[in-house]
Amino acid sequence: MLNLAVAPILVENLVESMKSHPFSISTDGSNDTGLEKMNPATVRIYDLDSSCVFTRILDMCVSSSSTAHSLYSSLNGKLEELLQCSNVWAFCTSVGVDNTSVNIGILNYIKSRVFLSVILQYSLMAVHVI
Repeated sequence: MLNLAVAPILVENLVESMKSHPFSISTDGSNDTGLEKMNPATVRIYDLDSSCVFTRILDMCVSSSSTAHSLYSSLNGKLEELLQCSNVWAFCTSVGVDNTSVNIGILNYIKSRVFLSVILQYSLMAVHVI
């Protein structure tokens, strides 16, 4: 598994930036046939020191299925674990997903679950990658 493969200091720096700067997060679908699905979570964030936008691997979110509920729970749990703050979605400006099953139904996809869990400080846009 990829978890813990990224240098801890890089993850720590990314997490600290995510606590106070706008970021977007994306996850890709899993084609694992085992009991657990691995969905990589990547973050795009503006780096003040270099004046550039970077994409960084945050972690591999493990879920039991590819439903919107399962993927949201896995992603939300990982953000709560790493950010350790009261509103993990406060600075999230967009969510990108590559799972058709998480984009079906007005109340049953990742964007709706984020909206139901917190009131965002920014407009949230869900993007489906084809």
